[in-house]
Amino acid sequence: MDDSPHLQDFILVDGIDQIATLADEGRLAILKSLAERPKTGAEIARELERPANQVHYHLGKLLEQGLILEVGRGRKRWKEERYYRPAAQHFVVDPRVGCHHQETSASLTRSIESAFLDWRREELLKIDLAEVARRVVQDSLRARPGEKILVIHGTHGMDLAELILVELQALRCRSHSRLWSYSTIFGTLNRHTPESLAELEFIAPEVDDGLDGVIFIASNVPEGGPPSPEQMAKLPLLLESISRWHHSLLARRVRYVEFALPARRGFAYGTITAEEAVSVFWQCIQVNREELTKRADLLREVMGDNPRLRFTCPKGTDLTLEVDLARAFVLDGQVSPEDVAAGRLFEGLPAGTLNFFPIPGSANGIYHGDYTFHGGMHVNDITLQLNGGRITEVSAPARAEIIRQRMEHSAGDSNLLSGVRFGLNPAGRGPTGMPVLDACLAGTVTLHFGNNELQGGDVRSTFDLTLPAGRMTVESGARQLVTAGTLAE
Repeated sequence: MDDSPHLQDFILVDGIDQIATLADEGRLAILKSLAERPKTGAEIARELERPANQVHYHLGKLLEQGLILEVGRGRKRWKEERYYRPAAQHFVVDPRVGCHHQETSASLTRSIESAFLDWRREELLKIDLAEVARRVVQDSLRARPGEKILVIHGTHGMDLAELILVELQALRCRSHSRLWSYSTIFGTLNRHTPESLAELEFIAPEVDDGLDGVIFIASNVPEGGPPSPEQMAKLPLLLESISRWHHSLLARRVRYVEFALPARRGFAYGTITAEEAVSVFWQCIQVNREELTKRADLLREVMGDNPRLRFTCPKGTDLTLEVDLARAFVLDGQVSPEDVAAGRLFEGLPAGTLNFFPIPGSANGIYHGDYTFHGGMHVNDITLQLNGGRITEVSAPARAEIIRQRMEHSAGDSNLLSGVRFGLNPAGRGPTGMPVLDACLAGTVTLHFGNNELQGGDVRSTFDLTLPAGRMTVESGARQLVTAGTLAE
């Protein structure tokens, strides 16, 4: 009966007519009734003991403002009946309606989004954040008593960071935390000169000395406005200080786990709703490592000893490159002793990719990515021209300049292809709008540009670009590894 769009967790009501429609006791009673299950006007009238014509009038007003949806029709004797349900489980008045200070209203909106993100995780998906913290500390980082562990997080990841610190304390680790938010970044850029940034130590020596592991809770959703021209000019120097620190972690064999925390607006792009995308994310976190290994082994078997790959898609991709078969690896969410011995100190959650380093200079042709996410904005339908393994041209219907500017303001090999990934995780479908999540989903093919040293690679850069493609076909000689977004079986 119900073939309507997916029920949203909440809707921000921002129209005067919508607010006026909600400001009625009778209509609120109808919404409360419909929250139980889809119903007809006649059912609601009997339940609320209201005249049927009055209930149908209110249903018409709610339907007109998009607050309820018609989800099916049926017949009772000679009469056709229509079934309705709410457009969302909750309705919240948009802070911008009564708040004319842009930053304040944006902050309130972020709080609302975060609250409902937590509500879905806790109430609907039954995901315990404390259990997630234990998984990150014990399974992913594999922390041991007495080890010195640093937790880096922004304001968006405060709750998870606190639970990770609790877990580290319970394991008798020596833990430290470092706040790394947009306010911290912009404040650092404002406070320092270019000369002092060039000598900046990202982590204080007393914390950095003797580190055994790092947990970074990442979020690419901005908490404020874009950087000013002055800040943008100094940003590469700050990013270079982080790159130097990452390089030192590699030299010291310090294990590193990155948890890419989701934000609702990060799911703005895609063919599925934000609610479905959030569910896919948390399902992806509950990764089955045996299943990932099985899928990776199958792809390797199909490839055999042929390192040359060809990528094609209906949107114009025609790219050839060679990969280093000897250094292929699976990111399964756990830094194992074998990973450390091989010089791969990095793991990420969500997880589930078979990864290859490209042979330098071998990538030539055109690659079309579904999208990427930079500076709080999605850039859709990106086309890259690659020559000799480097980006020589970037185009997109809109916002391509975002990528070009980031490349221009980055240090190191910002235009160099550094990784090829095949998604293995069966958690769900995409695209979700979160590149690191989509890269893990089974059948997705992703090109990565940027630093890969912590994964055992040789590319140093402060630039980071992840370009997933969900309908790619990849051939290895006469065999197909991926066919229109479906893994070989």
